[in-house]
Amino acid sequence: MTCALRYFDYRSFDAYQPNATTLVGLRNRYVLGELTRIQPIQVQECHLYHWRNSDRKEFNIFAESPDKTVGFEIRASTSVSGLDIRHLKWLLTVGPGKNRKLSGIVLNYGRRSN
Repeated sequence: MTCALRYFDYRSFDAYQPNATTLVGLRNRYVLGELTRIQPIQVQECHLYHWRNSDRKEFNIFAESPDKTVGFEIRASTSVSGLDIRHLKWLLTVGPGKNRKLSGIVLNYGRRSN
């Protein structure tokens, strides 16, 4: 519905178009909505939130259960570089996740995963 109200079509989701960055918010909400929808069928409930600290390290979506944490980075690029996962690396090695079981997922506009 949001896409229709904003007059988005299949070309709007091409990362080479100038408005690709504006679609990240839409994609964030979609991923958050899907994660929220599957909560009732999960073995263990998790809390979903956006996370940012005072040093501006940020995760678009953070899913946290009693024994595991998953950080989601949603990028407007077609490929993933070390710069895109720097906050995940920080969380795992120095940040509050260093003593937790942590997974990181990076979503982008690329055509395939590596």
